[in-house]
Amino acid sequence: MFKKFLLSLALFTQSHTSVAKTCQQVLSSYDKLSTLDLLKVANSGDYKVSILETEIEGRFRTVVILGESHLKTKASSVIGQHILKKFNKRGLEGADLSLLWGEVFFTFFDKFNTFLLSLNDRNESSTISDAFKMSDDLFIENFDLEEGHIPNLSEQLASIKTPLSIAACVGAVCGISLDYFFTGNSFSSALSTASFSVLGFNLFQSLGSRLLSNLSHLSIYRALFSIQRGFLDGRDLTMAKNTMLLITEENLEEPLLLIVGMDHVKGIEEHLISSYEFKKLDLDSSLKSSKNL
Repeated sequence: MFKKFLLSLALFTQSHTSVAKTCQQVLSSYDKLSTLDLLKVANSGDYKVSILETEIEGRFRTVVILGESHLKTKASSVIGQHILKKFNKRGLEGADLSLLWGEVFFTFFDKFNTFLLSLNDRNESSTISDAFKMSDDLFIENFDLEEGHIPNLSEQLASIKTPLSIAACVGAVCGISLDYFFTGNSFSSALSTASFSVLGFNLFQSLGSRLLSNLSHLSIYRALFSIQRGFLDGRDLTMAKNTMLLITEENLEEPLLLIVGMDHVKGIEEHLISSYEFKKLDLDSSLKSSKNL
């Protein structure tokens, strides 16, 4: 019996040592990859990569947008750290929650969502946080992509959307209960009507925006679901403008890495292409045409 136990323990130790060694070999192999190959490896799962290029005063300027899941697996986190080593100039998403009406509620629900996600293997922090930690080198600069951003009405309403939904649920239950015990009560009827109206509108924003997501490029879609997209459209515009300011005012000639939430990639990309004449490089077939990577 004891011999079987020792044999099992030996096999267990050997297998885990082998796995650890394999992981170490995989991680060390990232150091040998070029910037382009590393970006291709990252372009799945917890990351979405977009490479854009424009010509300013006869010089090519390259922007690499690294869209991320703010909580990720250990493997994805390590890939992000290796990408950071390839870029000295980084533009980072950084919303100022203190400017939002729903600052307290939004902060609470964001932390609660973070807690739920951390219960599985997606418990590694944002690559944005890693960028601040990995900035000891004198040549490394981190820039705030949301500097000067003022939340618009849609963004403010989006910040209180969830607490309003919860309040509406409570209001609906109270209204129905009051109407049950006090039939014909005008207050209970008004409370129920208002609560169900709020719930219906929020449901329309949430489900409608998802069902019609293929039309997200249309201006009518963005107007119709402006509250659902409240945390995207205005901030995307600000981050695109600040990206261009960084390139021109800082006279950046080396590639600029933007690290933002994955949902921001498309919007920033669209603004850079439509307003600043950037061209998108296809990650698989046209990547080698980059003049600056």
